[in-house]
Amino acid sequence: MGIPVIAVGRMLPDISEKAIAEGKIDFAAMGRQLLADPELPNKLREGKSDQVRPCINCYLCVAENFFDDTPFCAVNPALGNEALLPLKPASASKHVVVVGAGPAGLESARVLTERGHRVTVIDKSDRLGGTMWFSTMTTPDNERLLRWFKAEIKRLRIAVKLNTPATVETIRALNADHVIVATGAVRPKPDFPGGDLPNVQTGDTLRAMMLGTATAQEAGFVLSNLGKVGRLSGLTKSPEFVRQFTKYWLPMGKDVVVIGGSLVGLELSEFLAERGRNVTLLHEKQQLGLPLAMPRRWTAVKDSLAHGVKIHRNVAITRITPKSVEWTQGEESFSAPAAMVVYADGTTAAAPLADKLKEAGISHDVVGDAGEVNYIHGAIHSSWDVVTKL
Repeated sequence: MGIPVIAVGRMLPDISEKAIAEGKIDFAAMGRQLLADPELPNKLREGKSDQVRPCINCYLCVAENFFDDTPFCAVNPALGNEALLPLKPASASKHVVVVGAGPAGLESARVLTERGHRVTVIDKSDRLGGTMWFSTMTTPDNERLLRWFKAEIKRLRIAVKLNTPATVETIRALNADHVIVATGAVRPKPDFPGGDLPNVQTGDTLRAMMLGTATAQEAGFVLSNLGKVGRLSGLTKSPEFVRQFTKYWLPMGKDVVVIGGSLVGLELSEFLAERGRNVTLLHEKQQLGLPLAMPRRWTAVKDSLAHGVKIHRNVAITRITPKSVEWTQGEESFSAPAAMVVYADGTTAAAPLADKLKEAGISHDVVGDAGEVNYIHGAIHSSWDVVTKL
């Protein structure tokens, strides 16, 4: 009686406030939340909860403790660089066009605007988020970060032009003084025998399917048309709706083979297995889940196995057929049935737009996965490194 109760362990702001209001706890202790946004208490006190940069529970800050004492946060590049704050105003305001509305592009737009530049974001798709939007399917924590970015874009009144492919002509028409190329990585189909079959999907073709822009050749007649229906109805714009709906109905066969056990492949395998698919995960190396931080890798592998994912490491893919995938492990040969094959490997940095801008003599920088594949933390940190100096 009369002893204060302090709750600790992943205390999100909304959960904490609810528990305090209901008298269940007296205080909420936060660690990682304050690394992501040290101003969290002040913003909550001022009623600005939508301005709190959220922790995405990636554990990179925890993993860093295994290596050195340098503080690190995936979503807060200012951590450990506080001498750069407050952000230095730009010496001359420029009109900067940011190409790509993923985490690299949105972070660039946010910081450039805070520094006094005028920013226009353009993206060929019909929504903000880029690949991060699709990552919310398997990693709901990322949706909070996407909501924060959207709130910041609105708060800072940043101009956004969706459904706008980027070309040299587009850039010139916008009278850009500088361009930030944040177009993300490319995900080619595999070069295994059978890699070009219609039952083989990559991150890019799955993304096009969800956006309703996939051709019948890329996704098949049924899936490409389902994607178009979802786009026209607007239902597939809600990550939460897609996550819940796919628990009851998922337009793919029962047997799925995922090739590549890095971050994307491992999380996608777990997502599909949760939805009743027989998933076989094939990985050419021993270590799974790279570049996930160690604590997250442990749980991702454990959860995948718990959901029935059959994991095979150190494999060599032999070929893909219309109904199966064949591989070898050591001297033995194996195969698994596959109504769909998802190639979750081979993600490559590429920025063809940057090459065209260079030829046209247009000032530009490349950030995010377009320059080097490092996922959300790399996208945000690489953007920060560039735009705090522009």
